Amino acid sequence: MILRDVPRRRDFFWAVTCRYDVRGLEVLGSSVDVLVSAGILWRGRKFSRPNWLRRKYINRVFLDSGAQQFCTKFKDYPFTIRQYVDLVKSLKPTYAATLDYPLDITVVYHKADRRDHIHRTVENAVRLLDYDLPNLVLVIQGLEKYDFNYCLDLYQDYGLLDWKYWGIGSLCMAKNIDLMVQVCRLVRRRLGNDKWIHVFGPSVLSWSRIRPYVDSIDTSTWQRIRANRNPLPPVLSDPFKDLRKLERRKACAKWFYKNYVKRWVGDER
Repeated sequence: MILRDVPRRRDFFWAVTCRYDVRGLEVLGSSVDVLVSAGILWRGRKFSRPNWLRRKYINRVFLDSGAQQFCTKFKDYPFTIRQYVDLVKSLKPTYAATLDYPLDITVVYHKADRRDHIHRTVENAVRLLDYDLPNLVLVIQGLEKYDFNYCLDLYQDYGLLDWKYWGIGSLCMAKNIDLMVQVCRLVRRRLGNDKWIHVFGPSVLSWSRIRPYVDSIDTSTWQRIRANRNPLPPVLSDPFKDLRKLERRKACAKWFYKNYVKRWVGDER
């Protein structure tokens, strides 16, 4: 049984898409963790390696596979595993997600076979492990609770449940918070307390409820803030819409940290 009060350090990654996002985060200080999608870096035939990820106040970089963008536009990845490996080796991110297949896109919109895409998710992870990349985050995919359990069974068949770093996919578009909590609890119970578990892009409404079971989250919500007295976006119009691009990013970052991130990471200041 997993206890709800197990002490964990909570990590938060600010999803960034361009240099203005990164420059806007400078207002937060000298140690900012960011997540960047490979979908942002893809240039049709090859990946770019942007200098804006190397700013001195960037602490850790999490490279996401870009599965949501690629599987929406192309229905599959337009690059080879070897190209992705080369990107990881050149960028040297702190963490890099494996090449998963997001069932909330591939099954819901493209009517793909869910078991097939769970298998492909696990097989891609196994192939990437052959390259001995540091801190690979093995992604667990599903739509319903039993899908995630099945995905973990496949990882178990490969003897991988002792791997340190894990990510839970297909929850970023989930509206059923009870299901999100059940999935996070399931994954924690299957993997144990010694694993690092990241959830990709969960709704801010779910943060307090999934917090006992996971170590890390990311979001791009901070880039499009909607605010009222009880700030739960989207609610009203953008309070910073009249600011210039960079100043708007800075204001959004400060506002979002104060209202959401501070509580998630346990900052008592």
